[in-house]
Amino acid sequence: MRQRYCLEFFLASILILGLNHSADASEDGFKDVVIEKIRITNELYMLQGRGGNIALLGGPDGVVMVDDQFAALSERLLEASRSIFKEDIRFVINTHHHGDHTGGNGFLGAMGSTILSHVNVRGHLLERLKSSDISRRFSLPILTFEDTISLHVNKTTIRIKHLASAHTDGDAIVWFQPHDAVHLGDIYFNGKYPYIDVDAGGEVEGLIAAIKLILSQIGASTTIIPGHGALSNRDELQEYLYMLETIRNRALIHISSKSKDPSEPSLTRDFDAKWDGGFISSKRFQEIVLRSLRNGHDKMF
Repeated sequence: MRQRYCLEFFLASILILGLNHSADASEDGFKDVVIEKIRITNELYMLQGRGGNIALLGGPDGVVMVDDQFAALSERLLEASRSIFKEDIRFVINTHHHGDHTGGNGFLGAMGSTILSHVNVRGHLLERLKSSDISRRFSLPILTFEDTISLHVNKTTIRIKHLASAHTDGDAIVWFQPHDAVHLGDIYFNGKYPYIDVDAGGEVEGLIAAIKLILSQIGASTTIIPGHGALSNRDELQEYLYMLETIRNRALIHISSKSKDPSEPSLTRDFDAKWDGGFISSKRFQEIVLRSLRNGHDKMF
């Protein structure tokens, strides 16, 4: 299969204009974005542009892409892939359903790539895309799993595992063996407060549990591809966990005290110098954590 047919390119160009439904989706908003290619091993790269980080595994069996950012960047991402690996993008793995990680699904699906995700990701995308949307046919994952699934390509076992109720209810982490690397999707925002999508099944307790599980399975030399931010490692992920647990614990004390005092000191106060300044502000993160914990409390009583 070659991804160069005229009809496919025609369909893909239409999809770029219509697929992504996030606020910054216009072509003009992306005209200055440059795709950065960061080598992990000879066969494994991280791509950064705008939106979620992408993992790219190449070889004679075809290229495997983990997440695909925004629709408006699809052609540039394809060019970046072809500048590293000559093979077509055979598989696209979605770590979750948000548009900055799945916006390129329609373009790549129309080009012949097989899209794979947790079953809940397909459900969220079905809700987002109208049945009459021309992108629907190509944007939806055609392979789904509930717990784990593995791909065996390019002398690599790609093990994909669902972690429940963390960033969303459809999160997947993607291990590359024997490259000693793992893509964590938006379970991990490196150096920034994370977004927990409570409306899509995310929970701060689930996020903490997910990080603990990952830490129990990685080594000091494991390369971590975060959903956002620079390449990372075990020590930095451990620091991220400490931040999450400390703020969670403070939030639980605040909830149990039933304090309504608007002058309550920030629960993030001694973490802001390092973690504030990203997509999610310290104030917004505190609100999300409190909402998540209160929702959990309500379920218990």
